[in-house]
Amino acid sequence: IMASEPDFLPDGIIDRERAMDAIQRTELPGRFEIFDGQPMLVIDSAHNEVSIRAALAVARGVTQGKVICVTGIARDKDIESCMRHMAEKADGAIFTTYYNPRESSPDDLLRMYEKFGGKQGSTEEHPEAALEEAIEQAGPDGLVLVTGSVYLAGLLRQAAVEYADGRQQ
Repeated sequence: IMASEPDFLPDGIIDRERAMDAIQRTELPGRFEIFDGQPMLVIDSAHNEVSIRAALAVARGVTQGKVICVTGIARDKDIESCMRHMAEKADGAIFTTYYNPRESSPDDLLRMYEKFGGKQGSTEEHPEAALEEAIEQAGPDGLVLVTGSVYLAGLLRQAAVEYADGRQQ
């Protein structure tokens, strides 16, 4: 809020320039976190309709190549809306597990994705293998978006760091 509304910074209490500088340098792991590589890899812990729609829109805006999602979503989320947006915006999706009792089955997610016309959908039990498959499908000019769950984002973050460091390309 403060970054978009600097008038929230009361004069004399917080140095406006220092506060704005701090806000601009703030990094939030797992919130459209970009890992360089070919393809680009993005981890976004979006886990509801609005945040998944936003992540997909930004992903589409930063690449002209394929957008391939690696996804797992909890059963208590609005899965139908999330899958509808993913089917409309992604060029492919790989549904996986993240080892949480609240997760939806990858097969159920795939069925919903395909119900809305999603293309190139598949399942992979192991998240790391799903990520490797997505990297291959996206191609060097594409983007891999890991999304749908804070748990999945956390689970694959180290693999993303290693990918960006060139240890997994």
